[in-house]
Amino acid sequence: MEVFERAIEAMNNNKWEQAIYLFQQCIRYFPRHFQSYGNMGICYGQLGQKGQAILALDKAIEIDPKYELAIVNRTFIESLKEGEKISQGKIEMIEYSKDYRRNKKYSIQTTIQ
Repeated sequence: MEVFERAIEAMNNNKWEQAIYLFQQCIRYFPRHFQSYGNMGICYGQLGQKGQAILALDKAIEIDPKYELAIVNRTFIESLKEGEKISQGKIEMIEYSKDYRRNKKYSIQTTIQ
């Protein structure tokens, strides 16, 4: 899943448009890759595109209704005004190798901490 790793790298470097493109490539080959939809939602949020962000996060949640991180991020993005960008450090992305459920470390706990 090299494309996903490149997308995460683009996110880490604040290259939101590039990350969106790469996540779209992931989804093209793995249509049910909910992490790509979730991270794409974050990218749209970073660009101030609230509507697109909500759509992407909704798709992630549709695929995996227990994808807690997408639920938390959606709630946060929903509170933004259209055009308002996410403040640095206010939202989390997830890599495919980072499994909150497996580690029993849920994003709500992380967000509260």
